Amino acid sequence: MIPVGGAIIAGRLKSSVDFPRDVDMEVRVKALADYSVKSLKNHNGYLLGDPIDCVRDATAEDRAHLGQFRGAGIPAGVGICVDCGDWKGKCCNPESSYPDKAWTLTCLCRNDNRCARCGQTL
Repeated sequence: MIPVGGAIIAGRLKSSVDFPRDVDMEVRVKALADYSVKSLKNHNGYLLGDPIDCVRDATAEDRAHLGQFRGAGIPAGVGICVDCGDWKGKCCNPESSYPDKAWTLTCLCRNDNRCARCGQTL
């Protein structure tokens, strides 16, 4: 299940090939762009994906240690990467939609996603 609250993003990535721009394509591109704008307005502009690659079943030890919070609601096992400034670490959140899961947060330094067109990291 994909978490609720994400936003649709359109027109930010280039496709790996150029597609012919016929009337049908223009209608679909406009519909996606309109939906994207509405989605961003309704969800504060953040994007969530399928968590399957960063979540696992939490053990009792995980829940005991990773389910704690520091000030401002920051999970005890999560911190800021000194290189990129993004969040990283491990945590559990018993008050979330996934109370029995342990999450691994990776920072931007660990991003190995690549552009389909040019092959550079995103």
